[in-house]
Amino acid sequence: TEKGMLLLLKAGIFYEFVPLEEYGKPDAKRLTLKDIALHKDYALILTTNSGLWAYSIGDVVRFISKNPYRVVVSGRT
Repeated sequence: TEKGMLLLLKAGIFYEFVPLEEYGKPDAKRLTLKDIALHKDYALILTTNSGLWAYSIGDVVRFISKNPYRVVVSGRT
């Protein structure tokens, strides 16, 4: 089996990623999938596809693949 988890991309969830070193800062950048880098830690933000709410679930993820998008949980915020 391959390491990591695949992101569920077609289920009404919009994923955003905050570089861990910026997490908690008022001007922290939120990145989309096209902007992420491999082997870097990000705080995971889940947003409804309507944009009604966004929630930091407390997980820190690290991308190990972009095709397909595959992550490992590397910590907590």
